[in-house]
Amino acid sequence: MQLPREVIQQLRDVVFGFDTFYVTSVENYQANGVLFKGNLRGRSPAEAYARTAKRFQVTPTCATMH
Repeated sequence: MQLPREVIQQLRDVVFGFDTFYVTSVENYQANGVLFKGNLRGRSPAEAYARTAKRFQVTPTCATMH
């Protein structure tokens, strides 16, 4: 699935965050997807995942993708 630049930026700025997954780089493979590289943050991976999943679900452009 090819993602528009605006959606990639929204994922980077809104869904991922300093407290969950700090994005250091983004590799856009066009129709083959997007790879976000970065550092997992927080007390536990499960907590970081839960926060990220919740943000993904409530972000308007992302909610329709899953």
